[in-house]
Amino acid sequence: MRRSILFVALYLILAGVTTLVANLFHLRISILAVLFAEGLIMLGIYIIANGGKWGKWPDASNFAADEGEQRMLFGSGGMSGSPETRKYTVLFSSATITLPEDIPDMIEINCIFSDARVILPPNRAVRVRLSATFGTAGMPGGNVSGFGSREMLLGKGVASYMAATSLFGSLYIV
Repeated sequence: MRRSILFVALYLILAGVTTLVANLFHLRISILAVLFAEGLIMLGIYIIANGGKWGKWPDASNFAADEGEQRMLFGSGGMSGSPETRKYTVLFSSATITLPEDIPDMIEINCIFSDARVILPPNRAVRVRLSATFGTAGMPGGNVSGFGSREMLLGKGVASYMAATSLFGSLYIV
């Protein structure tokens, strides 16, 4: 099925569910306003999934990772890090990210509408800055829910820096 047809089908399903809920619960809402809001939501998902670029619906070819970056879109599974990988992005997915023993000095992890678990190397210190926006982010020293951020040093020795962000998702550092 082509992605554009999938986009239209998903929009029609959302419109049908909204109309059904409005009629079942006798809600006095403007269907046109709700359809407009759903269209904006779908457009936002389209832009996020397409990397901020206009064009065709995202697929493997236009969501390919840049050098030093790993991405997962609409998937589930593991991501094995390498010493060259500095950025991990999980979008509409569920992933377990295993970082290598010789991690870079700076790492960025983004979890957007997803569930991600990051496994740190046992013999390496990492200074972690967790941020959550409408999501949950956690590590052994504490959690962040809703809005907020927390910074903590995990391990001993010279530390690498990790900026981990959860947007409408859950991200756990273990």
